[in-house]
Amino acid sequence: MTIRPLPKRPAPLRDELLSSWIARLAVANYCSVQEFCGYLGLADERLPETRSELQGVNLERFGTITRLSPRAMNSMLIRRCSRVPVECISRSDFQVCSTCTNETPGVSLRHWRYAWSIACKTCCTELLPLRADPNAGDLISMGLRTRA
Repeated sequence: MTIRPLPKRPAPLRDELLSSWIARLAVANYCSVQEFCGYLGLADERLPETRSELQGVNLERFGTITRLSPRAMNSMLIRRCSRVPVECISRSDFQVCSTCTNETPGVSLRHWRYAWSIACKTCCTELLPLRADPNAGDLISMGLRTRA
């Protein structure tokens, strides 16, 4: 079977997570995320976020289909550090930049997952919690702003 690159390939954004980019690729190529993950050979048809989630995947085939180099792929993954007793990188999206998501729907950038991030590195807009109470006042406390 001849493996060909995808017909439509939006370029990954700077600091974009691999999971976010794969979801955008699926949408651009008119298929469901699960179907696309199966085509790429991803285990359990799940979007990968760490290197360990890519074990068992034929990375050469994956790279040919997506036109993504191994180096670029590694830069789009989250690195977990087991030597640190406190986890500072969220395992799921908990904040978002409204400006960047309006420009590119469905995007998720790595620095939005960092516990210490309060502003988007791309556009300098304040990050907003995903499950914010619309009746709450200021979303970021003065203490947190001072520490940042």
